[in-house]
Amino acid sequence: MLEIDKTIWIGLARGVESVSGAGAAVWREPAAARKALGELLGVLPVTHGEIDADAVIGARDADRATGWRAMLEGKSEAAMSELALAINDAFRAPRTWGVALPCPGALAAMLGDGSERAALKIGMQMAARLKLFRDAGASFITIDLANSNFAAEERALKPVLRNAEMYGWKRALCVPTLADTAGLESIADALLVLGAEVGELDARWQQGLALGGGLGEQTWSGQPLAPRHSARFLLFGRIPAGAPAHAIVGAARMISAWAA
Repeated sequence: MLEIDKTIWIGLARGVESVSGAGAAVWREPAAARKALGELLGVLPVTHGEIDADAVIGARDADRATGWRAMLEGKSEAAMSELALAINDAFRAPRTWGVALPCPGALAAMLGDGSERAALKIGMQMAARLKLFRDAGASFITIDLANSNFAAEERALKPVLRNAEMYGWKRALCVPTLADTAGLESIADALLVLGAEVGELDARWQQGLALGGGLGEQTWSGQPLAPRHSARFLLFGRIPAGAPAHAIVGAARMISAWAA
């Protein structure tokens, strides 16, 4: 498991789009993405910066299926590599970054074939494409289980998780609620919970459990975090689409004060 201390794990892609002023189009310009990401990291006290794959492969402002097919078939590697290197350039140790991926089964269904055979093929293709992110300097992956469950995706995810382990990456699973973490503790290095509040996690943090949460959408609209008793923590959340830059700055100040 991830050894938590004062760990702040944030999905940054939507924040980059907001800060840049260009929206999703920013990902087509690696230099602009790197600049906006640097500005964001200048205010947010992030230890683990998560970038979702839709942004990296250009599926945000284009046909999502077309973007994913190009990625899985290796047709967009040059552009993706340039962007991944630009993302890496914005980070300075001890900060680290990684990529969030959808489950193979959910992706297969989106591409028009929800069969297990299609999911297994996509799992193998995704595993092969992880090398691009490794070469660029990424150090973790997040598998998004928001619209899936691990039992249904386990076979297709095996090559992805195996390659991530081989690269020495931390592996996280993102789930909707704390109840969804049951049985997953031995599978991932961290469990990230979209719907968990600080009050639900505080006692678990005191036990050293790598359970993340606390930064829901309300965080980015000015709601303060509940107080904590644990000296160590794993805050997790994703900047929501449409969050204005001033709201992100306000949330960053609040998170910094809470974490101090």
